[in-house]
Amino acid sequence: MPEQIINKLREAEVHLSQGDTIGEASRKIGVTEQTYYRWHIEYGASYSLMIARKEPFVSHYHATGIASSSSGSGG
Repeated sequence: MPEQIINKLREAEVHLSQGDTIGEASRKIGVTEQTYYRWHIEYGASYSLMIARKEPFVSHYHATGIASSSSGSGG
């Protein structure tokens, strides 16, 4: 799924470079502005580093185990 989000962020970047607002670019990729901002915060920095280093994408949430730490054990 991160790859799909990265692709959506790339698509949004194209729209933004063509002069669209974030709202317009978000609608064109099929998400709300809030989702765009959330994805940009979570994946944007990692995406930029991945491109600069030509490395495979790894979300910092997944790398640190944050994404899988909510087991619902109520503890």
